[in-house]
Amino acid sequence: MRNDNESCIFQLFPSIVIVEGKTNDAIYDLQRVKYYIVPKTFTYILRELSKRPLCEVYSKVKEKEILESYLSFIQHKELGLFVEEKIPFKDFDLAFVSPSIVHSAILDFDDKSNYPYEKALSELNHLRCKSLEVRFYSPNQDKLNDILYESQSSTLQNIEICHPYCDTMSDDSYIIRLKEKYPRVTKLILHSAPLEKEKLIDNKLYQVIVSKERLIDESCCGVISKWYFFPNTWLFLLSNNYNNCLWGKISVDRFGHIKNCPSMKTSYGHISEESLSHVLKKEGFTDLWHIKKDNIESCKECEMRYMCQDCRAYIENPHNILSKPIKCSYKL
Repeated sequence: MRNDNESCIFQLFPSIVIVEGKTNDAIYDLQRVKYYIVPKTFTYILRELSKRPLCEVYSKVKEKEILESYLSFIQHKELGLFVEEKIPFKDFDLAFVSPSIVHSAILDFDDKSNYPYEKALSELNHLRCKSLEVRFYSPNQDKLNDILYESQSSTLQNIEICHPYCDTMSDDSYIIRLKEKYPRVTKLILHSAPLEKEKLIDNKLYQVIVSKERLIDESCCGVISKWYFFPNTWLFLLSNNYNNCLWGKISVDRFGHIKNCPSMKTSYGHISEESLSHVLKKEGFTDLWHIKKDNIESCKECEMRYMCQDCRAYIENPHNILSKPIKCSYKL
């Protein structure tokens, strides 16, 4: 391997990004939506290889076996190329632009919810909303079907469903029919399932999760773990510019109150009396949109910060809006 590239330098592909952390670093492969946790020494070697020929780096490194393992890794993972002269790749543009006034929304329901969700759906369409998360804490397939039907001619591009487990909805034939009838559905979560019924169906277009976890209200939100790390270009750019959970988001909780997120305490009015457009213009509503991961305690030192969604509802210090998410289980 070394003999073929002795006079060459190493150049990362534009879709490969190194994010430094407190203890380790992370390599984001934004094109393949993968990531790798690497030691600081790996990052140092990678940067040395980008500035000096391989033969020069090889002569300076004492631990030859470690260097060889690093070289094997970067070539096996296709992180870049050894080149005689740098290829003029276009610089990675960190600008984030979206045509939507509201990008995402959450509608919550329990067995007592009676707010006019039709009004909310109509207004979300007017605001060119792209993503909708519909969360049920008690079974209501009729209301779910109504929402999916009403969404067919909307601006929505993807719909995520969270609903209590039932045998009918977990049946493979139902899961297939749901996607065929409503192509915008990209995720189906069936919670509160019997242990033996747990399963995961995952492909690029449709994810189905049947989980034993019992969800009874919005307090289930805000969990941060490696299962939610998603290193794609869109989330990376969003995280570099805005809060990657609350930017462009508006929600209606199970009582009909309009909020940034159903878990937030502040209500900006009731959907029966207020329009979503008016709420967006209210003082303070968009303030949280601008809190980036680079501003948040602990997160700003974490190598996962641009692939991990934030939570401002559940934080360690309620009096400090820049406090670390309390449900984060990742250790720096």
